[in-house]
Amino acid sequence: MKKLSVLISIIIAVVLFSSCDNKTENNSKAKETDTSSTANNTEKEVLTESDVTYSGKIAYIRTDSLLLNYKYHKKIQEAFIKKTNRLDKELKEKGAKYQQDVYDFQVKQQNGSFLSQESYQAQGQELAQREQDLMTLNQRYSMELAQEQADLDKQILDSVNNILDIYNKEANFDFILRREYILYGKKGFDITDTITALLNKRYEESLKKQAQKTE
Repeated sequence: MKKLSVLISIIIAVVLFSSCDNKTENNSKAKETDTSSTANNTEKEVLTESDVTYSGKIAYIRTDSLLLNYKYHKKIQEAFIKKTNRLDKELKEKGAKYQQDVYDFQVKQQNGSFLSQESYQAQGQELAQREQDLMTLNQRYSMELAQEQADLDKQILDSVNNILDIYNKEANFDFILRREYILYGKKGFDITDTITALLNKRYEESLKKQAQKTE
């Protein structure tokens, strides 16, 4: 009887051990399956060569070089700089005259040179009004120049876009990008010189037409 009890205990232990092995094996297989599934999903998220291959036509333009060599842009930019300098000079001259008058006013005040209190107050109010006028003028000139610069930029952009439309009817590019917006571009995709030459040619032709009209 004692031997039978020991035998039963051994059988139960073997069954339990076998059951644990099966669970462990099943869990390992499940983990392998999950790992394999994750790996497959990861592989799907990675772009392949076919995913990133593009067979269309792309070109780019170096806008800094284009603006530097576009004759019409140089002309209007030089005129804009001259106007900016002229307005700046005017403000500085008015400001210097105002500062001198303020200094003279303070000296007269310290020396008691005003003929009357009314004269003192009138000159003080005049200086205060001139200060306000200078601030208003400075603001108006700043807004005027900012708007003019925006208009000139739009004018140049419209000119470039127009010539690109004409050029691309034959070139047939899918994208024409600005070099400043891309990290790398092969030299063969650079059409800056071509577009600049077309812009200058059109500008020179317009000058000839204007000259003929005035003759």
